[in-house]
Amino acid sequence: MTGDSTGFWYFFLALIGCAVIIVVGFLVVNQNTAESNQKALMQDISQITGLAQVWRRKAAILDGGGGSFQSLNFGKIGFNPTNANGNYSISVLAGNKRVKIEAIGKAKNGDYFVRVVAIIDQNGPPTWDYLEFE
Repeated sequence: MTGDSTGFWYFFLALIGCAVIIVVGFLVVNQNTAESNQKALMQDISQITGLAQVWRRKAAILDGGGGSFQSLNFGKIGFNPTNANGNYSISVLAGNKRVKIEAIGKAKNGDYFVRVVAIIDQNGPPTWDYLEFE
């Protein structure tokens, strides 16, 4: 090897090393963004849960649920279903005693958006049925 070709190979190896560092750094930042978005969605769902429980306990004559989740929606609890963290949906389940709250985040983990689903019932805190990236 001559001095010129040795310099080329050192440069080439340094370039490959930089590329690997950049790719690894991007993957770490992307994972942290997805995890942060997941935590923010969980906080929002916890807030929705509290608002829904208060609404359910409020008498129907006072524009509450009168002991049921029937006809629960975001307008009735004063929560915007779209915010900086993601988009939310509420589904009242059979018997009007349980509610499914689903959140689709703004961040991606690879090819999939962050997704969080919680089930609440009239007796207590949410059950986090699945926390996943979808």
